[in-house]
Amino acid sequence: MVQDIVNGDSTNLAQGLSATLIIPVIDIDVDTDLDGNWKNRDDDIEEEAAGRLVMLNADDDDGNGVPDFADESEEEGGKELVEARLSLSPVDLNVVNNGTWTLTFSDRLRVYLHETKADQIESEAQNELPLPEKIWIECIERSDSSGDLEVVLSCAIEVETDDQTVTFEDQDRIVLTGVALEVHDLQYWNPSPTAFVPDTRFWEAYELSHYDFDLASPESKVEGAITDGASVCVVRLVPRLDSLPDFFKIQAWNRSSPNVLSARTLGQFTSISRADPQPAVPPLPVPVGGIVGLAEQSFTSGLVYFAPPASYRDTRFYPWQQATDGLNEEEECRVAFELASGGGVLGQYDFWLRRPPVVLVHGLNSSSATWEPSVWSTDLLKTQVHAVNYANSNRDGYDRNWAQIPAMIGVALSAYRDGTYGKKYAASRVDIIGHSMGGVLARMFCSDIELNHAPRAPIGQFTYPPISID
Repeated sequence: MVQDIVNGDSTNLAQGLSATLIIPVIDIDVDTDLDGNWKNRDDDIEEEAAGRLVMLNADDDDGNGVPDFADESEEEGGKELVEARLSLSPVDLNVVNNGTWTLTFSDRLRVYLHETKADQIESEAQNELPLPEKIWIECIERSDSSGDLEVVLSCAIEVETDDQTVTFEDQDRIVLTGVALEVHDLQYWNPSPTAFVPDTRFWEAYELSHYDFDLASPESKVEGAITDGASVCVVRLVPRLDSLPDFFKIQAWNRSSPNVLSARTLGQFTSISRADPQPAVPPLPVPVGGIVGLAEQSFTSGLVYFAPPASYRDTRFYPWQQATDGLNEEEECRVAFELASGGGVLGQYDFWLRRPPVVLVHGLNSSSATWEPSVWSTDLLKTQVHAVNYANSNRDGYDRNWAQIPAMIGVALSAYRDGTYGKKYAASRVDIIGHSMGGVLARMFCSDIELNHAPRAPIGQFTYPPISID
């Protein structure tokens, strides 16, 4: 009811008349806490500092070697796409004559009308009403800082009255943080040989803390690790966020097809607490069987250690596995590091587990040619093979020849670390096989490793004790 309004001596002529006031309201919502429900709590988080986390879509769902955000052949959007719901109320087609809607967002994001990444929406492009019920948001470049991305929905709506057209404008927004996982080789921080004793805190001697993990160099980034039980990596969320939900976790699962490793051989995560400025390194080596079940760990600090299993086993020879769950003649397998929160999945990161290299040491009065290529080959052993050759100093004894063993170990491991085989791997150990005198040299080198000042890898340089062939 229009109230009596006095203007000077004249009474408002509208007194006693009724009017309908229509104020269109638009809304854009996301399931911010990933619990599968759309509720008021989600609205509260949408405009907080970090807002909704959206993971960089950089994994490779179809395994064609192209990150999903750059893969034009990818037919599925993947777990990383964020569903947003749009609404306009009240919706009265007899009143709303026409209007437009616009989405404005950063070039670090893409927006689609369909989960299959079909019908991409351009930022700031005007579209005619009606609003779509849903859109899907993809992150193609991560944030630099918390909450530095947003999607703004704007509407301009023309409402027809008895004698005029009135335009209403409204907008709503959601705040986003584009996050990504990075994996760094712990060897970059040069831990001491004694650091890998359970509960040893080597950070004191090196004046390092978990803050150094936040400043990791691109040179320390790796895409995989050798299954040697000791090539420990630091997994971190970037950019660093001051707080993550209590139920935020990281888990691993095998995504190779057919299966290469079972859940028992994925390795293990160990939490890094930011409340402890000098986190202990996890006990090593990881048992040959790895863990039982999927690797999973709390990720509320945005930091964890990952230790690969101590063996790249062929699970076909174990009674709890099916025949199709074996190595399948593969040198490496793909594992997914998956971020989850509540009942939903934020996204995943591809990580590769690869067999350790093999170093061969020939016997007395022989050379590296003793290793028959048809037997001791990369194709047959499904790993990289390196042969020591001390033929020119055969009779000079251990003092002269031992140094060739760590030198070849260094060559073998460096090839994994520097990307020679297409990816950079965390690599600390090798498998070594010695024939006759070569086996003696290898055993003497192992037993004398504290005195010969060879580069020391965690818990020695070999995944197993050297194999000697008589």
